[in-house]
Parts: sequence; structure tokens; C-alpha cells
Amino acid sequence: MSTSTAPSLPLPRSQLFAGSIAQRLRIASGLVLFAFVLLHFLNHALGIWSVEAMDAMQAWRTALTRSPLGTVVLGAALVTHLGLALARIAQRSTWRMPAWEAVQILLGLAIVPLLIPHALPMRGKFDVFGADTLYSETLAELWTNLLWTQTALLLVVWAHACIGLHFWLRLSRAYRRFAPLLLALAVLVPALSLVGFVGGGRDATARRAEQAAAAYQYAAPAATEKGPGDRLLADIERALYWACGGLAGAGLAWFGLRALRRRAGAGMRIQYTAGPNLRIAPGPTLLEISRSFGVPHVSICGGRARCSTCRVRVEAAARVVASCSRYLRLST
Repeated sequence: MSTSTAPSLPLPRSQLFAGSIAQRLRIASGLVLFAFVLLHFLNHALGIWSVEAMDAMQAWRTALTRSPLGTVVLGAALVTHLGLALARIAQRSTWRMPAWEAVQILLGLAIVPLLIPHALPMRGKFDVFGADTLYSETLAELWTNLLWTQTALLLVVWAHACIGLHFWLRLSRAYRRFAPLLLALAVLVPALSLVGFVGGGRDATARRAEQAAAAYQYAAPAATEKGPGDRLLADIERALYWACGGLAGAGLAWFGLRALRRRAGAGMRIQYTAGPNLRIAPGPTLLEISRSFGVPHVSICGGRARCSTCRVRVEAAARVVASCSRYLRLST
């Protein structure tokens, strides 16, 4: 008796870095920022042992991130990732999207206002005044005045990053094998970071109270008044908040103008097989059209042109349909 086996199909090549240049830049910049966040959170976790351990790791970490090369790479990654994300949001043709994508967008938008009161005093004092900011010097201030802001920032940044990494890595077959381990790390890292922040914050606050009590025995406490440097940082902080509001307003205005333009433009007809017959203006992708009208449309990568689940068969008017399908792979 003879047996025959079906020929094996070739494995698809990885789609992790497929897509346009803008998509690849967004991925690369996001990975750089994630590496910075991960090191920062691990630094926080050392507060479980002592504030001195936090200072020791920060000295090594800031030697890398505050060097000329580190500053350029980190700054370029931040500007690139933020700029491309805002451009992608402004270019959307519909706000109908999966829940995970909406959560990621909202978390990403919340990062900037939460980050300003933390990053500006820490990095601003170094860039403007050349002052090193050690955990032993700043933890008490953070613990006293910015406890809930810092906690929210940590959770928001980590959740935003993990959502992005999950929906990027799940295109790889290897991700399935390591997903349980990565999930455990995704829970463990922020938990340890928060515990270290609590322990280090309490320790630093207690030390500052002891130092203040000892100094009070010899001299009356001097009146605290903001110096020129503090006032400059406060002015920069207000300007950044206004800039965030202006960017948000400009993005909403651009979205509204594009929506009005599509309504006034000439329409084209799209007929789904065994589905609705739609008339829309050129501009949105086929995935956005399907979501706008509630037509089921599978898309593992969320319309980022890195998977093949949203392929469609164009049966007629291929040239017209292809003009509004910039992000989809079409098979005819």
C-alpha cells in the first residue's frame, strides 16, 4: 500500500517590518521609546532595595540617554513617533474602529499631558541648567506632589506600549510560543516599578523630614521663593500645554474639513458581494469604508498593511477602487 502526502506550502515571510517608510519609522521609533521606558521602569523597581541602588543605576542609565548621541536618538524617536501618530489620526476617514485601537489612541494622547510635569523638571534642569537629578533628590518631591500623576503616567505608558507591541508581534509565528512569558513580564515589570516607587518615595520623604527637623534646630526655615530657573520652567510648561491644545484643535479641524470635502466631492459606488451597495467620495481606504458602514472586514494588523487578512477581490472598476486602497493588499 502506498501513501502520498500533500506538498507543504512555503511559510510566509515575516511582515513585522513590511509597509511604507512612515510605518517602518513609526515602528522603529516606538521600539526606541519602549527600550527607554523599560530601563526607566527597571530603575524604579530598584527602590525595593534602596534609594542608593536607584541612584547607582540612574547614573549608568543617564550616561547613555543624556549623552549627545543618546539625546539625538531619543529626541528624534519621540518627535518621529508623536508626529507620525498625530498625522495618522488626522488622516483617518472614520472613527469607527476596534476597541483595542481606540484604547491605544486615547492612551497615547493622554501620555503627553501626563509626561510634561515629570519630564520637564527632570530633563529640563539638566538641559537648561546642567543639574543632575538623582532619585535621592527628587523622589520626595514626586511622592509628595505628583504621586497620582506619576502612577497614572506609568500605567498609561506601559498599557499603550504593550497594546502596540502585541498587535505588531502577533504577525510572527514565534510570538505564539513566547506570548505567555511576555504576558507575565508585561504584568510583572509595572508592578515591580510601582512597588519600587512606593518604597523609594517613602524612604526619600522620611529622610527629607529628618534633615528638615535637624536643620530647624539651628536656624529658622527660610521662605521659599521660586528662582528665575523655576519660573522659566513654569513658562515652558504652560507653553507646552498650550501647544498640546493647539495640536489637538488643529487635528479635529483637519478631520472636520476632510469630512466636509468628502461630502461635497463626487461619489463613487462600491458594491459588496452579497452585501450593501454604497456610494462614497474618494479618500478613505476600503477597510475604513467597511467600518464606517458596519460591514464585517477582518484585519489582524488594524489596517497597517502588514498582514493578508484584509485582502479583497476587485471584480469591477479596479482602477477606481485601487485609488482609495493605499494601505490594503489587493488580489485580482
